Amino acid sequence: MSLKFSKWFNHLPPKSLHFFTGKGGVGKSTMATLFAQYSASMGRRTLLMEYVETPQLNSIFHHELGYLPWSPSKNLCVSSWNGKDCVDEYIAHSIKLKILQQLFDRSKALKALINTAPSLKEIAILGKLTSAQRSIGPDFDYDVIVFDAPATGHFVSLIEVPQALYNIASVGPMGTHTKNILEVLKSKICNFHIVASPEFLVIDEVLKLRSTIESTLNQESKIWLNMFMNIEVSEALKEKLKLHLWGQTLCNKLINQRKLVQIAEFVKIPHVMSLSKSIHQLSLEDLIL
Repeated sequence: MSLKFSKWFNHLPPKSLHFFTGKGGVGKSTMATLFAQYSASMGRRTLLMEYVETPQLNSIFHHELGYLPWSPSKNLCVSSWNGKDCVDEYIAHSIKLKILQQLFDRSKALKALINTAPSLKEIAILGKLTSAQRSIGPDFDYDVIVFDAPATGHFVSLIEVPQALYNIASVGPMGTHTKNILEVLKSKICNFHIVASPEFLVIDEVLKLRSTIESTLNQESKIWLNMFMNIEVSEALKEKLKLHLWGQTLCNKLINQRKLVQIAEFVKIPHVMSLSKSIHQLSLEDLIL
């Protein structure tokens, strides 16, 4: 990790919540995992979780994940969530009488409602994520929560749900519930990370998503630039690349990537960080020299 990143991380609040999103295939789950592992290595009790409808972490950790947290290493827990489990847990915590819990669990009508009601699963996920800050629900005592969130389109729908529900029902329990969730999402506790790769379509989508997050939650997003080989294509490097059949293709890719990054800087994408830059640079040098 860079000194800039370490300094930023060390100034996070004692409790923080991090959403990682981006276009499918850019390395969102990998970046979220690296971030969570770094957080755990710094001594912070960290939960890395994903939305179970888009599972990726099973293959990263080579472990069948479930709703209950699993700990692969010190200070790190990993789990997969779905809306139904979050709703069930909330009900079990709220309804103290065992017999009422059992009646609710056996009700096919209520189960059907959970599965089909618009936005209910999404608000349940956000409710669980923000439960510690709102002092509601079962104990959820982590210093850092990292959400490997859905890709761009679904993520936009996810963050728009609380405001939409609040507009419909601003009074009563649901109004209070959604209002409190919104307050947490707009607070300094929450951090939004967009993972990108140096491609025109991806960067265009990043700019739109960044604008949506800012207009919806008044939050600034951090951009993680993945799969970027930060290598200046000198004349000497061009000559070395000419010795290989794939050299011209790689040379063009390097040049185009740097152009894209310059465009990104021109439109003032803030907080550009790259975890994999040094890894790619090392492997490329080993390949050429």
